[in-house]
Amino acid sequence: LRREEVKEAAAEELQATLAAEAAAVAQERTKEQERAGESVDREVTRRVEQAKRTVGRMLHIQVAGAFDGFYDQVQASKERKEVARKVISRMLNGQLAGAFDLFFDGVSLHRQQRESAQSIIAKWKAPAMRSGFEGWQEYMDLRREEVKDSAAEEVREKLVATAAEDKEEAAEAVGREVARRVEQAKR
Repeated sequence: LRREEVKEAAAEELQATLAAEAAAVAQERTKEQERAGESVDREVTRRVEQAKRTVGRMLHIQVAGAFDGFYDQVQASKERKEVARKVISRMLNGQLAGAFDLFFDGVSLHRQQRESAQSIIAKWKAPAMRSGFEGWQEYMDLRREEVKDSAAEEVREKLVATAAEDKEEAAEAVGREVARRVEQAKR
């Protein structure tokens, strides 16, 4: 009897332990499922936020492009208005515009005269440099003429050679044609 009681007590104890372990395992599974559900929820939330940011970025790009286009149009309009204002102002102030044109022409003429005077003075101050430069210019002119003459001579020679070849080919063709017609006439 004692054995059966011990056996039953052990079986009950084992069942209680197994039930406790099963409850712990079930509780652990529930926690894992909750964690997995939370992980999925976090991932869904993250992707939705990322999609919102992407769409927002796209909208900002379109808005920025539209604003840039508007800005360019405003700048072009301002430039056109400024040009029109200057033209109208110039037309209204013809006397002032004429005086400014004369002033500008006078300044340009003065600058040209000063530059020519400086070049004349430089030539007087450095005659060796001037004569060396003029000699180099003469040499370059002569060299250009020589190159031009030699190129013209080469072209003439090529043309003469080509003409002679063409003449020979034509003479051969005429000879062949004459021989062919004589041969036809003999038949």
